[in-house]
Amino acid sequence: MSTSKASRGRLTTKGRLLSSWKLWGFVMTVFLVSAPLLADQDKDLLDLESGALALSATTQFGGRWNVQSLLSGSNTTGWSSSRGHPYPNDFVIELPRQYLLKSFVIDNTGAEESSFRGISGRHFVLSGSTTSHEEGFDLILDGEAAKGDRKVFLLEEPTEVRWLKLEVLSNWGNPWHTQLMELEAYGEPVGAVTQQRPIQGIYSTNFGLMRLEQSANLVIGCYDGDNGTLSGRTNGRVLKFRWWEDGPNGGIAFMVLSSDGNSLNGLWYERGQVKGIWYGRRVHDERRPQCQVPVLDALVSSIYDTGLSVPKEETGPEQVQEETVLEKPLDEETTTTIFHDIYFDTDSAEIKPQFEARLREIVAAIQEQPAQKIIIEGHTDSTYTREYNLELSLRRAQAVAGWLIEHGVDASRLAAKGYGEFRPTADNNTEEGRALNRRVEMVLK
Repeated sequence: MSTSKASRGRLTTKGRLLSSWKLWGFVMTVFLVSAPLLADQDKDLLDLESGALALSATTQFGGRWNVQSLLSGSNTTGWSSSRGHPYPNDFVIELPRQYLLKSFVIDNTGAEESSFRGISGRHFVLSGSTTSHEEGFDLILDGEAAKGDRKVFLLEEPTEVRWLKLEVLSNWGNPWHTQLMELEAYGEPVGAVTQQRPIQGIYSTNFGLMRLEQSANLVIGCYDGDNGTLSGRTNGRVLKFRWWEDGPNGGIAFMVLSSDGNSLNGLWYERGQVKGIWYGRRVHDERRPQCQVPVLDALVSSIYDTGLSVPKEETGPEQVQEETVLEKPLDEETTTTIFHDIYFDTDSAEIKPQFEARLREIVAAIQEQPAQKIIIEGHTDSTYTREYNLELSLRRAQAVAGWLIEHGVDASRLAAKGYGEFRPTADNNTEEGRALNRRVEMVLK
C-alpha cells in the first residue's frame, strides 16, 4: 500500500482542475459515473455531494486513505486502517436529513488486494439512529462484504435513519490493514429539512485559520496556509469551491457543514485525485486569520463553477467545460475567430428564433475547423445583482452550447463561460446599450 500522505499545514504543488459535463436533453448537468443502482433508487445518500458527513473514525491511515474518501463517489481511493489496527474499527456518518433507508452497499472493487492479500473489509455491522450521533442506534444489518468486489444489501424492512454507524469487525486475512473503498446507501427522504446555520464565519482548520464570506449561495474566502484564497458556492450544507495558492495554480475541495453548524469536513483534490482531508471547527473566540478575502468584483480568476462535482474516474464522450468568471483578463492565447450577434431578452436564456439562421452559419464555420476549441461566452447587462447575472450569463452560454451540440458540434470541443455584467460592450445606462450587452459571443481558438 502506498505510504504517501498529504503534507500537514500546507497544500503543495496543486494544479487547476476542469469540471466535466454532459448534456442531458437540453440541460447541462453534472455527469456522474457510478455503479448501477436499483431501479427505484437514484441517489447515493452516502456521498459528499449529497451532504453526507463522516463525523468520526476509530483509526485511519491518513492522506487520501481517510474516512471522508468513503463518501467521494469513487472507488479509486477509500479508507484504510492505521498499521497494526485492522479491526475492529467503526465510523459514524451523518446524513443531511432523515431518510427511509432501503439498501446499503460496500464497494471494495479498488482495494489493493494484489499487493496486500485479504485487505478488504469483511464482517460488518450497520446500525442507525434518528436521535443523535452518539446514542439511539439500532441494528440494521449484520453482513459480510465482498473481497475486492461490490456487494449490495437490500433491507428486509426499510429503516428511518439520520446517523449511521458502521462497525468493521474483520477483513479477509491481512494482519496489518483493512480497507474499504466506497460506501453507498439508497432510500427516500422523510420529514422536513432541518434549517442549517449559515456557512460563513471563521474556522480553525488543518490549513490554518479560514474565513468564509457568503452572499446568497456564493462563497468567497481565504485561509492562512500558504496565503490561500477560495471561491465557490453552497446549498447551505455542502460547500464546493476552488482554491488557489501563490498565483493561478490550485484545485478543488468539497466540505460539508455539520448539522450543529460547528464543523466543516471534506476532501481536497489535485488534478482530479483525492489528496487528503480538509477539516475545521468554527471559531468562537477572538482569533482572526491573517489572510485577506478577495474583493468580490476584483477577483481575476473563476469565482465559482455552478456545477463543481467530485471528480470521477471515468468521463463521458459528451463533455462541456463550464465556469462563471469575474473580471477575467482577456485570454492570452491567440484568438482566430469571434462570432457575435446572439442577443437575449431581459432575464432570459432562451434563444430567439431570429438567431437560428446565424447559429447555423456558425455551425458550418466551426465544422470547417475541427481542430479548434470553441469558447462560448455569456454576458448580461447590469439590471440584476452580480451573483444572479453570473448565473444568468452561464445559462445563456449553456443554451447556445446545447443548440450547437443538437446540430452536430462535438461537445468535447466546447467550453461555456459566464462573465455576468463584467464585460459590457455598450452603456448600461441606456436601453439600447443594455440590449447589446445581453449577448453570447463564441471564440474559436
